[in-house]
Amino acid sequence: MYREFYGFSEEPFALSPDPKFLFPARSHFEALSSMMSAIKERKGIVVVTGEVGLGKTLLIYALLNDLSDKIKTAFIFNPGLDLKSLFKNILQDLDVPFGRRQDDLLSLMTRFREYL
Repeated sequence: MYREFYGFSEEPFALSPDPKFLFPARSHFEALSSMMSAIKERKGIVVVTGEVGLGKTLLIYALLNDLSDKIKTAFIFNPGLDLKSLFKNILQDLDVPFGRRQDDLLSLMTRFREYL
């Protein structure tokens, strides 16, 4: 609808944010800079929080596009995960193998600690 009416080359309101459409405010630059510094300085886990619609997901996609392929990341976009599912998702994103016998929370946490 918008595409034809305004003559856009792409749909303007996709379900998944596209970082090429990021128009960063000063706060976005500051957040990107802080996240990049934390990653380069190996500070550990980076958490991004904020109100709905502020651009958190778009900001993270932009950061992931800027990172080297050598840097492994885990992107958890479901805040409702239980602890076991959280660790399973993180390990899967980081390509850390774990078997069915290592599926309990303590084993998952141990694998994560070993990876770090």
